[in-house]
Amino acid sequence: MYPLPRLTPAPLDPQSRDVIQAAGMLEISEYDFMAIAYREWFGSSATRQALEGYFRPYMFGDPPPFWAHRLALEVLDLHERGQLKNSRFAVDPPPRATMRDVSMGITQLIIMLCVLWIIFDAVLSTTGHM
Repeated sequence: MYPLPRLTPAPLDPQSRDVIQAAGMLEISEYDFMAIAYREWFGSSATRQALEGYFRPYMFGDPPPFWAHRLALEVLDLHERGQLKNSRFAVDPPPRATMRDVSMGITQLIIMLCVLWIIFDAVLSTTGHM
């Protein structure tokens, strides 16, 4: 018999967990969080290539850069003290869904269900199960 692959992911290191939590509190992606952390630490925005050079190893299990973890600790501390404001990090809150957005989503769902029904019906009729 072949050994089964490990199905549970390896536990996160505490620094990565802090970055994930801080990004979640700001309602942004970890990539965007790292871009903000870079700007805060170095005083200018990172090029895409430079940022990917830091982000790629992090996504494959390396700990985050020290400056990203430092900002994560600051965000977590501000949140704990009730003083976290997205504007401090030039982060706009995500836009609220409008009725138009909701109706478009419902329309797309109905269209997908109709297409699936047509495909399902075609498969059943060609296999002779009807």
